[in-house]
Amino acid sequence: MDELSGGGMMRASWLDGARYLVRAVSWTGGTPHLELAEVGSNARTVLPLIGTTLSFSVDGDGQFCTGHAIFAPSGEVKGRDCPGARPAVSGRQCAECAAADEFRFIHHVHRGGYVPDGLREYVARPHWVYIATFADASSKVGTAVHARKRTRLDEQGAIRATYLAWADSGVTAREYEDLVSGALDIVQSKRRSAKLSALSRPRSAAEIERAHGWAVQEAREVLEGASAVLPLEPWEPPAQHAGVSGASDEYPHALTSGDHCLSVVAMVGSVASVRVNEEDDPFLADLGVLAGRRVVPGAVRSDGISTQLGLF
Repeated sequence: MDELSGGGMMRASWLDGARYLVRAVSWTGGTPHLELAEVGSNARTVLPLIGTTLSFSVDGDGQFCTGHAIFAPSGEVKGRDCPGARPAVSGRQCAECAAADEFRFIHHVHRGGYVPDGLREYVARPHWVYIATFADASSKVGTAVHARKRTRLDEQGAIRATYLAWADSGVTAREYEDLVSGALDIVQSKRRSAKLSALSRPRSAAEIERAHGWAVQEAREVLEGASAVLPLEPWEPPAQHAGVSGASDEYPHALTSGDHCLSVVAMVGSVASVRVNEEDDPFLADLGVLAGRRVVPGAVRSDGISTQLGLF
């Protein structure tokens, strides 16, 4: 999704004892950060992640709605807070916000059916089709509007990626995406939990490179038949990836409840390499599961971790 605008002043910090709704892990602007909203107000907070120690408690009341997207007539995406701060029932949304979310129509915009006017303007913009390959050497095909060309792939959690095709609209891009996935059985989505598992048990760099090269070459041949523009431009992994490969064990405590003290060393997508409390051993934690959770920063610590964990 494109950048979402909302009310309130944005700050680069959070306050001990305050309560925040985690809206998302975002790479907008080129660096990973948490998008937060103070509970009970419209104030927004952006918290940089690399080099930050996240010491917080998770509210035990479950997952809450993070709002919905609408489109301005110009095609710009606008974020709207959930008016009732309601519990989430579908993904990160309550039933009312899920029904009001205009972005949901983008998935069938190339197949006919209702399309809001603002979304029509959005998909009229140039788009890219990309191939992304993950740490387990699996690949997916996806699309990105030109304005989010870089951010979209940074947030995917890929290890290798190539901007495969240029399309004059989102409709054409999604037609290309369907052609590739239909002809090659390459998926269009990958579960977040699978990305975490892939990073904890990665294939070799050579295997990932071979798998990516095969997917790009095969997809290129498919789209050549559709007379697509094929720049085959490589995506450069962010510098913030460095250090993730040093961790192989997953953080064993669920981030959906309890107390946590995590120092973020590196990130791939929403997965962070973290040090727990004052320990040196790195672990992998998917910070994306915090979306929709209410957190309270404070001087707390994670529960202990068995020193035998790495033997299993």
